[in-house]
Amino acid sequence: MIEVCFAILMDLLKSRKITARYLSDKYEISLRSVYRYVDVLSSSGVPVFSERGRCGGITIADNYRLPATLLTKTEQSDILSALSLYKGADPLCDVDVIRDKLLSVNTSDDAEKLIMSGDKLILEGVIGDEKLYRAKIEPLSKAIDENKKVTVVYHDRGGEITTRTIHPHAFVLKDFVWYVYAFCELRNGFRMFKISRIEKLKVLDDYFERKPRDEFTPWNLSPEKSQSINVLLYVKEAARYMVEEWLGVECVKPQKNKNFPYVASSQVAFDDTLIPKILSYGSDVKVLEPQSLVKDIVNAAHNIDALYD
Repeated sequence: MIEVCFAILMDLLKSRKITARYLSDKYEISLRSVYRYVDVLSSSGVPVFSERGRCGGITIADNYRLPATLLTKTEQSDILSALSLYKGADPLCDVDVIRDKLLSVNTSDDAEKLIMSGDKLILEGVIGDEKLYRAKIEPLSKAIDENKKVTVVYHDRGGEITTRTIHPHAFVLKDFVWYVYAFCELRNGFRMFKISRIEKLKVLDDYFERKPRDEFTPWNLSPEKSQSINVLLYVKEAARYMVEEWLGVECVKPQKNKNFPYVASSQVAFDDTLIPKILSYGSDVKVLEPQSLVKDIVNAAHNIDALYD
């Protein structure tokens, strides 16, 4: 996994903007896997983001430089080995220059500390009011830099409102949504807090001790604990590309059905985003299994219809 992640990072450092389809074809992986690797890079502190649409793509901040302090000596050695392989795969990429830059960066004794150089965050294509996002992200960014505690008024997905003191460690971009990854004193553990669900926040004068990187791995956590289910979908041509991006091209197969020429099967997280996502496809996607999800979709559609009676 680290080889593919680093190869994608090298592509971004070289071109600054590339399409998910290009990476999918180049490394022979699904679009879903491409975005999973992008999530890993973002969770690791790399200011990389995705833009949808015809002119969209995966982009990295122009002034971003690879922070060697993010890597242990073993990881740096693995990367140098991977660079040699990557040079053979893509002779047009100036691997030697990147390698020299990596070797020339001074590393600290605390090689596990999460440090990001330059602008840590680029807000493009954010769903919602960008000014509201920045009003929250800027003080959180300062708190991350200075290891300062923050109090937040947080709305969870169940509607409960709590005031918590958190120790923010990093920003995370997951499925086109921004989170702050932090240790929560109330829950006595690390949690991912969705930025849009933070009503108020205040940076405190109290400091916290940053945890070693091996004690927090945001890419292994979900924002909310959720179970997984296996779904079976019928898909029309109009939604095929979008479903492929969601589930992966290997999960969408052609079938002999005039109305729904494609069938999709995959395991997905059963959380509060699943039903709205399926409904967003309108009549172009039909759920066949599980029956419990079919009932949930029908009920949600009836509730929407009732609003306009």
